[in-house]
Amino acid sequence: MEQKLEKKCNVHDLKLGKRYCLTSLPEFKFILKVIEVHTYYVRFQYFDGLIGIAEIRPDSDFSCYEMPYTPLEQELL
Repeated sequence: MEQKLEKKCNVHDLKLGKRYCLTSLPEFKFILKVIEVHTYYVRFQYFDGLIGIAEIRPDSDFSCYEMPYTPLEQELL
């Protein structure tokens, strides 16, 4: 059974190079890696390599979950 992600993050908590998931369950189609953070937008890369940009205001209620690398992924990096 999949483990739920616990650490919820807001827009101002997003860190460059970290992975996040848009849902509390770690589904690969909702995993993204932050590659650029600005005041009003975030540039990210999905798990499959697709790059996107989202306009996110600092006062928005956007939230996601921190998605740490698994031990196997850490070994491969």
